[in-house]
This record gives sequence, C-alpha cells and structure tokens, in this order.
Amino acid sequence: MIENKLDVNFQELQFERYQRRGELYKSESKCSEYYSVLVAPNEYAERQKDFEKYISYEDLRNFFELEGSRRSSFKASLLKIAIEKSKRGYQPINSDPVQRFWQAYWEYKEDTLPEFTMKKPSIVPLESDWIRLRREDLKVIVFFHKLNKGFIDANLYIMRKLSLVVLFIGITFFGELILLFWLLFKGPKIRE
Repeated sequence: MIENKLDVNFQELQFERYQRRGELYKSESKCSEYYSVLVAPNEYAERQKDFEKYISYEDLRNFFELEGSRRSSFKASLLKIAIEKSKRGYQPINSDPVQRFWQAYWEYKEDTLPEFTMKKPSIVPLESDWIRLRREDLKVIVFFHKLNKGFIDANLYIMRKLSLVVLFIGITFFGELILLFWLLFKGPKIRE
C-alpha cells in the first residue's frame, strides 16, 4: 500500500488503518505479505514516525533523470516542482468565483443557521469543496459539507475512544435533512 504525501499531515489513525487493511488482506488470502510505503519529499519522510519504509521524491526524480527519455524527463520535472513546493510550503491562490460562492454560502448560513460556525472565507483556492461547520452545543461533532459529493459528513469524537463517521443524505442546501446514520468506521483507542 502506498501513501503519497507532499506536505500535509496524516489523517487521524491513517497508518493504523493501512495496517488493519493489510492484515485483513492477509486473512482473506488476497496477499501473503503487505508493506505500507510512504512516497514523499525526503525532508517530510524523515520527520514522520509512522512509516518505516519510504521512497523519497528526490530518489524518484534521480531515477527518472537517469532514464533519459522524454517521458521520464517530464516525470522528473514534475517531481522537482513538487520538491520545491514542499520546501516553500502550501501557498493558496485565491479563485474569485469559488471565493464568491463560499462568501455567499457563509452569508446564507449566517442568516439562516447562525448556530453553525464556519470560518469566514478570505482566500479560497480553486477546487475547494469541503466546507467545515461546527455547532457549540455539539462539540464532539465536526460537519463537512462535501459539495462535490452532494452530502454532509459528520465526524464524531466521543470520549476520545470511538471514531464514527455519520453520513447525512438527502440535503438540499441546508433544507430538510433525511438522516441516515451509517457506522463506517469504529476506530481503536486514540493514542494519548
């Protein structure tokens, strides 16, 4: 199993989920062995503690440069860009149409559902389509309106021992909600 990371943090229990999936594949005889390998810039790979095995972007770039074909040169140039980006960090570039949509969404939410909090949009990059919402009276829940998927996820964290994902479907832009609770993931204890 390969995890490709440029500069963002791992998701909660991400490595553990890979391990569980690998063990499941072994128990179902889909494989006899499995490896979880991180592919990332060298600096990122060396400072993380979960993945024991990794392949650095730098090593991949060097491999493609040595191959010498047009295709491998193109791949090497993409890796070089990614390495440079990882060194300077993520610098979002605002998309005016997307930012206007998020602003209108925020204004609508403020007028109709003030009990939900949402960071007021300032810089909103192209393809930003997960809007994060919270409620003060529901501190254990973080809602994500996944615009491109057409639904809202509610991530619940109860007593730091159980992780649940709740799927809300049947949403018409904060209209009536038909709630369908699906237990998608029951996580192990969160490391303290």
